Amino acid sequence: MSIASWFVRASAAAALLGGLSGIMASPANAACPKGYYLTIGGDCVAYGGNGDLNWANWGYPNWGRPFRGSWGGWYVGVWTGWGFASSSWSDPENGFLGTANMNGLILGGYTGYNWVHGNYVVGIEGGAAWSDVHAGFNAEGWSFGGYIKGLEELRARLGVTTGPNSSSLWYGTVGVAAAQYKAISDWPEIDAHFEANKTFGGFTVGAGYEYRFTPNLSWRLEYSYYNFGSRGLNLTSNTDFEQIYHVDLSHLQMSTVTFGVNVAVSDVRLKRDITLVGHLKDGLGIYRYRYLWSDTVYVGVLAQEVALDHPDAVVRGPFGYLMVDYGKLGLKLMTEREWDAVRAQRRLALCCSQ
Repeated sequence: MSIASWFVRASAAAALLGGLSGIMASPANAACPKGYYLTIGGDCVAYGGNGDLNWANWGYPNWGRPFRGSWGGWYVGVWTGWGFASSSWSDPENGFLGTANMNGLILGGYTGYNWVHGNYVVGIEGGAAWSDVHAGFNAEGWSFGGYIKGLEELRARLGVTTGPNSSSLWYGTVGVAAAQYKAISDWPEIDAHFEANKTFGGFTVGAGYEYRFTPNLSWRLEYSYYNFGSRGLNLTSNTDFEQIYHVDLSHLQMSTVTFGVNVAVSDVRLKRDITLVGHLKDGLGIYRYRYLWSDTVYVGVLAQEVALDHPDAVVRGPFGYLMVDYGKLGLKLMTEREWDAVRAQRRLALCCSQ
């Protein structure tokens, strides 16, 4: 196991163990008296042929339901797309030289945090990207080229969903951005190559759509506009030609269309191999999962979902992780072996009651 992997598992374990007091509380585990069966909530209920067995209480799958989950908390993601940029070039001697209409591939990553207020989502997000957006043109017998080599941004997000359980989020963005720009010019008559690198600051606005397709995974489609204004550049030669060539770049701007995938890393960071196995009667999802530091398979709920309808059953533990008080839900966290045993007992109860 790598040091990084060990650190993640140890941190997650410390976060959970630090808040165990009262969090794993549940109904008594005592066996039920004869004539009763044990529900997932740990209750003893009489069985018979009168419909007492409510199949929905046992979390049988209802795959037609959308995945539920809060849009709040930390997330990380990666994205790729295409950028379209332009800038006008001029110099003091010749005036306007031409326009570089650039385009190219962009690859990047980002992280952010969302706060949920009813149907509204407010967040902050930062990211960085590698860019191959470039183009060139010829003027006065010389060649010119512009390259956007990198991009950083910090922006606010404001989004709206169609409801607390919605899997869709429409959002807009606004923020600040910086681009690493490279300008080149080749003068064949003296066999000289001129070059300059500069970071341009500016602003960005955008809009997008995000869809959650599992409790902690979502994809997004987004349009963004960047404006870096006008700047002067001093290009230097790679030869003994000592003169500095000054150019003015005006209206450097870029538009991007990107596709990204996000991973929610709030309380679900404590779990792995998450699989939906069904729903309770009130729609709350039941999941099979492992904790990061253990290979034992458990069956239980996810805090981000519980917080939607039962906020009093969720507490914030050390390091900001959300934790569920199972006792307040009338449920009991089970291992997969316990879950299978309870289901077997239920089948036996049903068989004997007929």
